[in-house]
Order: sequence, then C-alpha cells, then structure tokens
Amino acid sequence: MNYLHKLYFFDPAKTGTKRELFIGSDAIDFITWFKQENTTADATRIQSNIPVQSGPKIDFISHVVDGNPENCNQIVFDGLLFKCPVQYVSGEGATKKYTSWINPDEIASMYSLQPDCTEIFFRSGCRILISNTQPEIMKALLEHNKKYKDRRNMKYGKTPQKTAF
Repeated sequence: MNYLHKLYFFDPAKTGTKRELFIGSDAIDFITWFKQENTTADATRIQSNIPVQSGPKIDFISHVVDGNPENCNQIVFDGLLFKCPVQYVSGEGATKKYTSWINPDEIASMYSLQPDCTEIFFRSGCRILISNTQPEIMKALLEHNKKYKDRRNMKYGKTPQKTAF
C-alpha cells in the first residue's frame, strides 16, 4: 500500500488559507529549493513523475509547497530523499550548481557522463546531472539506504519479514 503524505501549498497572497497536497512518495522524482519573487519565505518545488500532455511534448507536473526541502524531507518523508549537488549549464555556458533531494526508489539508471558527474534517469523519463562520480554516488546511496532503514526501525520498529511458501 502506498501512503499519502500531507504537504501545504505555497500561498503567495498570504490570505491565511492554505491548500493541502496529498502525494505518495513514489510520485516524486526530486525536490529543490524554490524562491518566490517578492517574498523571503522558503519554499520547495516538488518535481513529480505525473505526465501532462502539452501538444506534442510531454511535461511533468511540479508543485510548490511551504517550507524548505530539508524540512519537507525530514518531517514529511522521514528522510527518504537523498541530498546531492546537481549541476546544469546556464544560458551563458557556465556550469551552475544547486542542492537537490532525489528519490532513490525512482531511479531507473545512472550514466557516467564525464569523469566528475553522473546523469541520473528516473522511471518517468526525467533526468538530472549529479556532481559526483558514479562509484561515489553508489556508495552514498547504499549508505543513505542503510541509515534510512535504521531510522525507520528505530521510529516504528522492525517490519516483519516476508516468508516464502
């Protein structure tokens, strides 16, 4: 069973009413910081793997919610998402970096693009470029997965093992 996690939409009008978003963790590829114009509040952009057809092009739905990604990951998703440096080439040709939190459960494949970066493809077809070598990322993902399981076991107890019949 897939659990729905409750998040609150970013409210630029500051009317006091917030809309809620219920989303399954398997619907998220990655989350990043988002800065709304004319405000100092931190927000999180959630890149989902929910496709939308816009003419001949398929795009994916993004949501913007209150709070920074670190808190969303720790409070709502219980530390499921993996923090990593992401890079992109800006319009001027310079390489820019930012922090992103990716969902390891939604990774379909990784490709060593250059000696110092790895391209990650998600099951949805979305992709991002991580600023680390593939062996470093694999080691960090395995370590993250172990810590995530330990944290879940401490919080909720060990889950029963399935037995084969």
